[in-house]
Amino acid sequence: MAATVLAMAVANSPGHGSYKALLDRPLGIGVGALRIDKPLLLWINDGLTAVYVRWSQLYGITLLCGIGFTMSLLIASLAFEEGGAGMVGLERLGIVVGSLLAGLGGYIVFRFFIDARTGDHHPLV
Repeated sequence: MAATVLAMAVANSPGHGSYKALLDRPLGIGVGALRIDKPLLLWINDGLTAVYVRWSQLYGITLLCGIGFTMSLLIASLAFEEGGAGMVGLERLGIVVGSLLAGLGGYIVFRFFIDARTGDHHPLV
């Protein structure tokens, strides 16, 4: 909590330019030819996510992300109507069913496997 208050105070102070420059500073790690370069802010966010998010919560979120992915496929199929005459509607049905299954799976994980008050997972997950 103190880090949040400090970050807000610095971001709203006259020195916010140097604070933003620090957070935007590229930082990378690499092994051989493989290298990951990201701004410092993204490294901080990834670290905090690893500390505070449980695997069961991450699993539920990934299931819910399936809704957005399948809806983007639906929009793309509506935008490009070209296709075989025998397949009209079947791909859209598959997309909608996939979205419903992703939503149902996310609901089941969050409803039955994660305690809403504490965020702790039940022993089954």
